[in-house]
Amino acid sequence: MFKKYGLKAVVTGVVLMTGISGAQATFMPVLDEFWVVKNGVEVFRDSFSDGAVPASGPEDGITGSGVTYTMTGAAGMVSESLGKLTMDPSLGVAQFNPEGNINIRTEARRQRTTNPASSAFLGAQDSFSVNTLYDLSSLPEVAASGFGVRLEDFAPGNANGGNDVVLLEVARGRTSGTLGIIFSDIDFGSGNVETMDFVSLQGLLDSNPTAEQIQLTLTKNANTSEVAGFFTIFDGLGGVLHTQLLDNIGNENGDTLVIYEGEDFTRAGFSARTQVIVSEPATAAILLLSAFGLLTAKRRRS
Repeated sequence: MFKKYGLKAVVTGVVLMTGISGAQATFMPVLDEFWVVKNGVEVFRDSFSDGAVPASGPEDGITGSGVTYTMTGAAGMVSESLGKLTMDPSLGVAQFNPEGNINIRTEARRQRTTNPASSAFLGAQDSFSVNTLYDLSSLPEVAASGFGVRLEDFAPGNANGGNDVVLLEVARGRTSGTLGIIFSDIDFGSGNVETMDFVSLQGLLDSNPTAEQIQLTLTKNANTSEVAGFFTIFDGLGGVLHTQLLDNIGNENGDTLVIYEGEDFTRAGFSARTQVIVSEPATAAILLLSAFGLLTAKRRRS
């Protein structure tokens, strides 16, 4: 049952049966460009102009079509038209977050990352930047929702053995609900989610009423494991209204945000997420159904 219908269908059914605590507002982020610069040379750019949503993208030296990206929650990639990719994270895949609510997300990660001879390989010896250019036409409206750029060395079952996802997002805080630029690190080894830096965005938009686009960038210098983030806000003519570097020293424990802690490469990607606030009965019901699904799967394998 779970394999056939998926967790999101189960979550939806339980929410309908038990109710939702708090409103969920759908937003649809619009991405104009995604590109990677490695050792001073642009090695990849997707301008979303071929009309086919990810996993499709520029061939990038790969034989065959539709293999540019690996996907999570691919249904959240809704449409690609006139150089814009529209996403609806509410159509992605669901998972519980540490607060016990449900994150629903859609993600695309660039392929061809495992071969050191490939231009897609982003190793500790390389300098690189991973960039996204988003419209500001649709902003997250509920806590723990957002869109942005990511680096990911975490891949269950992959020989890379990574445990980190680095995110730079336009998002609302998990607890405060404040709209801002959030620079964070998710450590799947320890289970920690650490906010490295936060810049309030609403004030910047209020003081720059002509703002139409925002560039989000994750960058790393050669022969270092430290990652930095910055963002730039543009008007409709491409003029720069504001640019700012985000601190990569953790506000909670003072640790610097680093990758390559035993891994040899990282993946570049982009993503969007939203959150469903569920009542305690709904949470209990979903956990019970999830346990039932795992038990059923175990019995089938045996």
